[in-house]
Amino acid sequence: ASAKLAAPPTVWVEGTMVAAVVFSGLSIAYLGPRLVITELGTPDYIFAAAPFFFFLIFLEIFLLRVTRLHTDGGRYAFDDSWSSLAAGTTQRMWVICLEKIVYRHVLPHIGYKYVWENYALYRFPLDSLVSWVAITIVIDFLYYWTHRLGHQVAFLWAGHSVHHSSEHYNLTTALRQSIWQHVYESLSFFPIALFFPPTLHAVYASWNTIYQFWVHTTCIRRLGPIEYVFMTASHHRVHHDRRVHKNYGGLLIIWDKIFGTFLDENAGTPSDDDIEVCAFGTMAVVQSWSDVAFQTEAWRAMFRRVCESGSLTGAIRALIVGPGYYTSTADRTGAMHGVGPAARIRKRCYSSVFTRIYVDFHSIAAGILGYSMMALNPLPLYALAYCPYVILTFGLQGLLLDGSIRAAYAEGIRCFATALLLGKSSFLPLLSDLPVALVTVLAGIFASSALVCFRLPEVVVAAQRPHPKAS
Repeated sequence: ASAKLAAPPTVWVEGTMVAAVVFSGLSIAYLGPRLVITELGTPDYIFAAAPFFFFLIFLEIFLLRVTRLHTDGGRYAFDDSWSSLAAGTTQRMWVICLEKIVYRHVLPHIGYKYVWENYALYRFPLDSLVSWVAITIVIDFLYYWTHRLGHQVAFLWAGHSVHHSSEHYNLTTALRQSIWQHVYESLSFFPIALFFPPTLHAVYASWNTIYQFWVHTTCIRRLGPIEYVFMTASHHRVHHDRRVHKNYGGLLIIWDKIFGTFLDENAGTPSDDDIEVCAFGTMAVVQSWSDVAFQTEAWRAMFRRVCESGSLTGAIRALIVGPGYYTSTADRTGAMHGVGPAARIRKRCYSSVFTRIYVDFHSIAAGILGYSMMALNPLPLYALAYCPYVILTFGLQGLLLDGSIRAAYAEGIRCFATALLLGKSSFLPLLSDLPVALVTVLAGIFASSALVCFRLPEVVVAAQRPHPKAS
């Protein structure tokens, strides 16, 4: 099947999206130093960026709906977008746990700051323009190779594949993150501790992450000469094509052009804008909306290959050779054609309106509760307690979207236990400061949810259409 003709975004759609991205970037730069300061004394730009991420997401949804822009991959589907937000939330929970426990008690003796203070080979000054230019180039260079290896090496792809698991390409996809990827990416930047102060690294690493958010959109097609040097939405769409594995840069696209891993979105197509050529996602479809499945699927597949290899050489190969091992520098121009709309989105959404409302409420409640408890309470014990709670909650909500009756009963137990804990709120930090009436209402909602899950589990997992798999 040939690619389906797609109406490119109108000038005003692209202009609106670009203007919103620029406005958001300037606002984050202004608000960052005025909101939250990290332990290093640097602005928490990621925290400042969060509301603007959601502003851009809602704007993208609005533009897609109003203009009825045809894009198979770019459209929003509840189950898919929810799973992206769930992956981002649980990854953030793990990061906070690491910060409170590992970073504070272990890394002070072996981490970035320790290396900088004791083993720096050359100390770039913090207030020098040369330092900022240098760290921009160095971090992006390291990011390119870390990202490339994340596609070429199987045990690294086991983490990075989480980000690629969505068959939709919209701004929520940017938030779909892996726990393992965060660990190995953090370690990959340790060498620059020999030259650049922690403050400089923290600020630029934050902006490198923020920059990469906006490129996950189909509402911006091409940006002219900017695309010669910088990573753009067009370049990154190619990167997310499951058949390609190219365009690994973060801020800059020049590394891909230097090392032979660049591919233009319209290479070999008959026109510049009118054909949607990318098929997003991974070659293997994760048959669940649960974040636990997303985080573990590639690991399970890799270890299956190891067990089936039959030899030590085969086992090592299964651990090392990832999907981008052969494609990164190969000519993949012809690979981006021949997929019709039906083949692009292989994983469909089946959940009912009630299920979506239920999942939304409990996901938001768990996210706010867990993040507040972990961010505001300094004791690692609470971080250990609330991190598994949030991960369990999001895992169960994903299974409810899958249509699992057993998950409905497990969700009932979670809600009942939460209602009991809310009843003892005077013993819990943060909750003890909330109005009694509010805590009582929340306890009532969780108790009612538990009752529905126990008595009417089929309603909780109701589907608009029959689930292909339900347990």
